Amino acid sequence: LISSILAVITGSRAQVIVVLLIGLFGFRDSIRLRWKTSVVAAVLVLPTLFLIFPILGDYRGNNYDFNEALYLLEDSGQTDLEVMREVTRGRLNYNETLVRAIESANTFGPAGGAVYWNNIIGAIPRLLWPGKPQISNQSVELGHVLGLVAPTSTRTSIGLRVVGEAYYEYGWLGLWVAVFQGLIFTMIHQNLYYLSNPVAMAMYINVSIYILLRDGYFAVVPGLIWEIIGLTIFFGIFSRLMPMQRLTFSQEAMPSRISRR
Repeated sequence: LISSILAVITGSRAQVIVVLLIGLFGFRDSIRLRWKTSVVAAVLVLPTLFLIFPILGDYRGNNYDFNEALYLLEDSGQTDLEVMREVTRGRLNYNETLVRAIESANTFGPAGGAVYWNNIIGAIPRLLWPGKPQISNQSVELGHVLGLVAPTSTRTSIGLRVVGEAYYEYGWLGLWVAVFQGLIFTMIHQNLYYLSNPVAMAMYINVSIYILLRDGYFAVVPGLIWEIIGLTIFFGIFSRLMPMQRLTFSQEAMPSRISRR
């Protein structure tokens, strides 16, 4: 509940959806037992749930003013089903973005991959490098370059996703990014995938979700470092707050002596 509230306050649509999915996974047994009711509830609630996308988008774009966001949604005159269709066809569809990135790289040449240096620059703490440049892929300007936003838009940022970004930066040579992605998931799997350890599995799931949700890998390494640091601090504090389990031995629990014959 706290995570849902914080996700809405920060205007993060991705976090809202992730929290919802985790909640559904946690109650999967109840959903399975009442699957008919769950299906009916999903059909009724799903169109309204899609309103999260335009509301939070307008909320962030209007100085985090919910009243303004709700007014803009009402002023648009769209029904729930129309919003659902628009979100599915547009916001959740990266095919057009990928096509624009490919066309740009083929027409004007690849961008050169300079944005990937942010993975090294971003890993250096600003305390050690006070003049460290801002970590960004210039996503607002990128939307104008690819013709995906209106010329008057000054806030809308565009994420190319991993494939689109790799091709836009390197062309076909961007296939090396897939190898890099495989190495990251291999590292995560080998170091965190322990079914008998709930803390390790929680970190495994969170870090994997973080990687999968990235709009690109132009600064994935510093974000991954901070993600792991945050989880480590959280579980470190959590382990201190939880009572320790102490083993008690009774006469019945002690192993019986082996009699000599």
